[in-house]
Amino acid sequence: MKDTPVPILMYHSIAAAPNDATRELSVGPEAFAEQMALLGDQGFTPVDTAALAARWRSGGPLPERPVLITFDDGYEGVHRHGLPVLAKHGFAATLFVSTGWIKGAYDTGGGLDAMLSWAQVRELAAEQVEIGGH
Repeated sequence: MKDTPVPILMYHSIAAAPNDATRELSVGPEAFAEQMALLGDQGFTPVDTAALAARWRSGGPLPERPVLITFDDGYEGVHRHGLPVLAKHGFAATLFVSTGWIKGAYDTGGGLDAMLSWAQVRELAAEQVEIGGH
């Protein structure tokens, strides 16, 4: 239903000790885990952007209390700290990667902190995390 409100939780870095460049963009691993537990306790159902768009286009119903969980840029902590928590709760999420920052042959070196590798991006995709460009 198009009138159903869908809150969007946007994260960047999940880090226990973020560097100065990402400190204001970061949430600690414990705080992230607490926030996800609260979503589950309050009956929210995370959906990814493709599922949300498909339901809006079709006019189909959204789940009870939908929420969109997104991550920007591709910081490594999304894999290290975020993925286990998302998997524990069975939560869908969307990661918008800055492809030039992903570790690999075409890495531009622009990442502000430790970035994901392409192998980690593939692991996230295999675990119910939708991957998009940023």
